[in-house]
Amino acid sequence: MVTFRISAHHLSRSSAVESSLGQFKAFILVGDSTAQSCNCGRRIRNKDTDNKQIKMPKVPTEKRSEKKSGWGNGQLFGSEKTESTFQGGGFKDKEKALETIRLLDGKDVTYQYQIINSMYNRAKVILKRTTDKEKRTNLSDAIDTFETWIDDYKKNQRQKENFGYINLEVMEGCKPLAEKYGLEDFKFLEAYQAADGDLKQLRTKKVEGKDITWDVERNNRLKVLSKKIKEELLPLYEIDEPYRGLPSKEHLEMILLAYSGDQRFISSIEATSKMGLLVFRCCLWFVQAVTFVVLWPYTKLRTLFLQKQSVPPIANPLLFYSAEDLAEKIRTRQVSSVDVVQAYISRTEVVNPIVNAVVQDRFKEALKEAAAVDDEIMRNPDPKYWEIHKPLNGVPISIKESISVAGMSNHAGRRGNRVADSDAPAVSNLRAAGAIPIMVTNTPELCLFWETYNYVRGFTNNPFDSRRTTGGSSGGEAAIIGAGAAPFGLGSDIVGSGRLPPHYCGIFGHKPTPRIISVEGHMPVSTDPEWDTFLVLSPMSSHASDLPLIMKAAAPHASKILCLDEPVDLRELKVFYMEEHRGILTHSVQNEIKQAVQGAAFYFRSTYGTEPLKFKLDNFDSAMWPVIVLMCGMKPPQSVLQRSEDPEDWGWKEVIFETIKAFTGFSKFTIYAVIFCLLQKLVRLLPKSVEKNCRDYKANMIKHFEETLGDNGVLILPVSTATTHLHYRMYYKMSTSIYLAMFNLLEMPATTVPIGFDKDGLPIGIQVVSTKNNDRLTLAVAKELEKGFGGWLLPRQDAASTVQRKNQRNVTIN
Repeated sequence: MVTFRISAHHLSRSSAVESSLGQFKAFILVGDSTAQSCNCGRRIRNKDTDNKQIKMPKVPTEKRSEKKSGWGNGQLFGSEKTESTFQGGGFKDKEKALETIRLLDGKDVTYQYQIINSMYNRAKVILKRTTDKEKRTNLSDAIDTFETWIDDYKKNQRQKENFGYINLEVMEGCKPLAEKYGLEDFKFLEAYQAADGDLKQLRTKKVEGKDITWDVERNNRLKVLSKKIKEELLPLYEIDEPYRGLPSKEHLEMILLAYSGDQRFISSIEATSKMGLLVFRCCLWFVQAVTFVVLWPYTKLRTLFLQKQSVPPIANPLLFYSAEDLAEKIRTRQVSSVDVVQAYISRTEVVNPIVNAVVQDRFKEALKEAAAVDDEIMRNPDPKYWEIHKPLNGVPISIKESISVAGMSNHAGRRGNRVADSDAPAVSNLRAAGAIPIMVTNTPELCLFWETYNYVRGFTNNPFDSRRTTGGSSGGEAAIIGAGAAPFGLGSDIVGSGRLPPHYCGIFGHKPTPRIISVEGHMPVSTDPEWDTFLVLSPMSSHASDLPLIMKAAAPHASKILCLDEPVDLRELKVFYMEEHRGILTHSVQNEIKQAVQGAAFYFRSTYGTEPLKFKLDNFDSAMWPVIVLMCGMKPPQSVLQRSEDPEDWGWKEVIFETIKAFTGFSKFTIYAVIFCLLQKLVRLLPKSVEKNCRDYKANMIKHFEETLGDNGVLILPVSTATTHLHYRMYYKMSTSIYLAMFNLLEMPATTVPIGFDKDGLPIGIQVVSTKNNDRLTLAVAKELEKGFGGWLLPRQDAASTVQRKNQRNVTIN
């Protein structure tokens, strides 16, 4: 915060103040940087003769008074340039006013405005002093003429969504004062003059393409300035009629500081922000390096004592169908809902001992509900009715344990026995569409990590290799769907939680545009208004065609908002791709994943003739910093340290003590949940300017993506740098989540699409993203890539899974 000090003599009507104001009048109106004179008899010294500072020559008050009456006659602006000289008074009457406007015609429009506005104000001053009726009439006519021109000028400028700037010659006169403060540009005065002294306009103005937020402290400074002007500078405006409404020298100095700021101060703010990012990167790099040294050999040794297991082949052909196909078969009575639900229950009983994904099941209740569905359809066999009113009637669904399902565990991986009293709105909507919840699945403690592990249920394992991770935090959902034990499910995504697990498990996952599907009923929850811009509920399925259906069922209004029923012309689609981003924290992307990204992008060239374009973003890896700052700076959600209903009933003492216990293995909480509490405390120590810089980064990135992708473009890029890895290794691979976190920050929809396998037979997924509310584009691309690459991936030993990959083919890339 900058403190402005106005000495007492500034508020007096002394000759020094009057001289200063007169000096500023000349200073602001002169069009040359060298010494110029105006008719009031004052001169500005050359900046070189005064060590780059303005000297205020003392002029006797009586001499100044003698000159007051001369403003309406003779030369208004002293200059050697004839085009800026107006003889005979430019505002005596309407004829003179029109002549002034005519002489200015063809000049820079802002220059015209500056002169005409000055004459207009001066004419109004003279009018108040004149008692002669004829002169008053003539002056009024001149004022009306100028007023009409000024109104037209402002109207035209507003239509352009901009304001004009004063000419460069006048700006030259500001150099001494600007140099005094070490300023690099004079946009402060341009904006002030263009806004006609209106501070409200100044706060919302853009300056030559620079957004108003380019100075991180300027808005706050302007608020202080407005208050100062009202409280302390008002007398300077009222000292004398000829100078009323003109900014004083002191006022201009405050404008300088408020608009551009003390550069040393601003530099220190920028340095603080850059230093914060550097410290963050160094700390994260150090943590990753230490954990790599410790955990890599441990995980390698651990594999020697663990047997690799993958889920057995699918025996029941019902399990290969999409939810959409199953619903159709049930309503047309080709198969009963009881048979479908029983098939998935049986599959769960086979695969869950391997993947360890189920927290609690409701198999008995689900079978009863399935029998009720069959009875309903028997009574009303019209399939069209069920397609319209219950498009998922009789189809089983799994739900992430962090999402409320009435009567089921809802503790989000924490110790305890929290049971949901009612369904979350999204679950309630899915039930209304006919879906039957059959289980809730595992999640890391409070959904706070990319590895599905907690002290209650342990690790959830990958269906391809039980020694490897499913990712997190929706790892339980991805594992159970990938293993063929549920046709579709509902997870959540806060920093990639609904996209990383599908990549590791060979299925489809979609992160919708925020605030489409209600997050009410999710654990954890925050009262912060921005919480649901990061957190979304995420549909997941073994088939791409199910994703729009789940979206419409979970949020009935989604179809209208997102135009999900509107067909997408893939021939008109703009396709961009990014194989990897190399940064200080990001690992290189696995070759098979880069080939998958390239193959998906060039598929559209071979199929639709769409030429894919490479996408490059220099500061892509910087996104993790604003994600942490903005997310941890929110009103906190539930935490492992809270002792009551208040999520903030813990302090530094508790978090430091628990952090020490976590790193020494004595904490009853998982280490990542404790670290999140520590981050929340640390982020609150950062200066407000860091948060502003992070918000600026977010705004600029959103603008960049919107300008590049538009409303008919998608970006294809990796989900992560590698396929699934061994348990525990996520601790030193955290920074690779930047490919995921970026799009939570930018509130963009993104869809994970399975493409193929790597050399070890592990699934590869790619990510398709688009701009806000363009979910239909990413979903359409996912559906098309499912046709081209086979879709849902199952372990290779499963002979029946070749049904899912029979259309998979290589795409030639030239």
